[in-house]
Amino acid sequence: MFIMLTKGRHMNDFDRENIEHLLTCSNNEFNEWANAMDTDTLLYTIKLIQQAKIELALEELKLIDSLESESVSQEALIEANAVLSRFTLKG
Repeated sequence: MFIMLTKGRHMNDFDRENIEHLLTCSNNEFNEWANAMDTDTLLYTIKLIQQAKIELALEELKLIDSLESESVSQEALIEANAVLSRFTLKG
């Protein structure tokens, strides 16, 4: 199967599907694709892969930030419970 990537400023769903195909296709399919493409398509594909790498790195940072925020929230909750326990009536 031969795939041409859409040319544009940002990846769209079609571009993402093409990257997924390139990452999961057989060696024969990849070789067929690589042998049939021109220089412009190769350069565009490299840029597209770089964009995907940036998007994955940003997603990773969001996940790390989310985990850190959750960790801070957990620490604040533990501290708040410790403070409240000092003022809890013992029965």
